[in-house]
Amino acid sequence: MARTTPRPAPPHTQPLQTMVRQCPCGGAPRWAASHTYRPLTPLAAMMRLTLQMRRCRKPTCPQGRTPYRPAAAGRLALPQHALGLDVLTFSGTQR
Repeated sequence: MARTTPRPAPPHTQPLQTMVRQCPCGGAPRWAASHTYRPLTPLAAMMRLTLQMRRCRKPTCPQGRTPYRPAAAGRLALPQHALGLDVLTFSGTQR
């Protein structure tokens, strides 16, 4: 069934940053290219994740066009889902 009202605004915001700031090819620093916002619904409370993307500055780097995303986002939810992994495990145990 389709949602007839807009989703409520998340009361909490959690910023996630990348662990590695240097490029593995040449050691040049990666710059913060953009931010991606993603709603997430775990068991505790709804939140908004702010993912910081980084890219290499060198034009000759083979990984220069590939964005480097925070690894912590995969520990909270699957890439295509808005529910947290704790919700998925809880519903699996209830079945």
